[in-house]
Amino acid sequence: MALTINLDTSTMPIYLHLTNLIIAKNSVAIKHKSNENQFKHNYINTNPEFNTEDNQLFFIAAMNPDELDILPLIDS
Repeated sequence: MALTINLDTSTMPIYLHLTNLIIAKNSVAIKHKSNENQFKHNYINTNPEFNTEDNQLFFIAAMNPDELDILPLIDS
Protein backbone atom coordinates (compact mmCIF):
# COMPACT_ATOMS: atom_id res chain seq x y z
CA MET A 1 0.00 0.00 0.00
CA ALA A 2 1.37 3.45 -0.88
CA LEU A 3 0.19 6.86 0.20
CA THR A 4 1.21 9.76 -2.02
CA ILE A 5 1.64 13.19 -0.48
CA ASN A 6 1.29 16.06 -2.95
CA LEU A 7 3.57 18.97 -2.16
CA ASP A 8 4.00 21.64 -4.79
CA THR A 9 4.53 19.78 -8.06
CA SER A 10 6.56 16.87 -6.70
CA THR A 11 5.27 13.64 -5.21
CA MET A 12 6.95 10.86 -3.33
CA PRO A 13 5.24 7.56 -2.63
CA ILE A 14 5.18 6.79 1.08
CA TYR A 15 5.25 3.06 1.61
CA LEU A 16 3.61 2.33 4.92
CA HIS A 17 5.55 0.21 7.39
CA LEU A 18 4.66 -0.53 10.97
CA THR A 19 6.69 2.50 12.05
CA ASN A 20 7.04 5.62 9.88
CA LEU A 21 8.90 8.81 10.69
CA ILE A 22 8.39 11.64 8.21
CA ILE A 23 10.52 14.76 8.68
CA ALA A 24 10.32 17.99 6.70
CA LYS A 25 13.69 18.92 5.20
CA ASN A 26 13.31 22.54 6.23
CA SER A 27 13.07 21.47 9.89
CA VAL A 28 16.36 19.58 9.52
CA ALA A 29 17.95 22.68 8.01
CA ILE A 30 16.70 24.80 10.92
CA LYS A 31 17.12 22.45 13.91
CA HIS A 32 19.81 19.89 13.09
CA LYS A 33 23.23 20.82 14.50
CA SER A 34 25.12 19.44 11.52
CA ASN A 35 24.26 19.85 7.86
CA GLU A 36 21.73 17.99 5.71
CA ASN A 37 24.40 15.70 4.25
CA GLN A 38 25.39 14.51 7.72
CA PHE A 39 21.73 13.90 8.57
CA LYS A 40 21.36 11.80 5.41
CA HIS A 41 24.53 9.86 6.27
CA ASN A 42 23.27 9.15 9.80
CA TYR A 43 19.65 8.30 9.05
CA ILE A 44 18.76 7.91 5.37
CA ASN A 45 21.78 6.04 4.01
CA THR A 46 21.73 3.49 6.84
CA ASN A 47 18.81 1.67 5.23
CA PRO A 48 18.38 2.98 1.66
CA GLU A 49 15.90 0.26 0.74
CA PHE A 50 13.30 1.80 3.09
CA ASN A 51 14.61 5.23 4.13
CA THR A 52 14.09 7.75 1.34
CA GLU A 53 13.84 11.42 0.54
CA ASP A 54 12.42 13.81 -2.01
CA ASN A 55 12.70 17.59 -2.40
CA GLN A 56 10.83 18.33 0.82
CA LEU A 57 10.69 15.23 3.04
CA PHE A 58 12.84 12.61 4.70
CA PHE A 59 11.15 9.26 5.36
CA ILE A 60 12.58 6.81 7.92
CA ALA A 61 10.94 3.39 8.27
CA ALA A 62 11.18 0.55 10.74
CA MET A 63 9.25 -2.58 11.53
CA ASN A 64 8.91 -1.71 15.22
CA PRO A 65 9.01 1.61 17.10
CA ASP A 66 11.88 0.46 19.33
CA GLU A 67 14.07 0.11 16.22
CA LEU A 68 14.10 3.89 15.72
CA ASP A 69 16.77 5.42 17.92
CA ILE A 70 14.95 8.74 18.21
CA LEU A 71 16.77 10.33 21.17
CA PRO A 72 19.99 10.99 19.22
CA LEU A 73 17.83 12.38 16.42
CA ILE A 74 16.12 14.79 18.81
CA ASP A 75 19.37 15.75 20.56
CA SER A 76 21.20 16.48 17.34
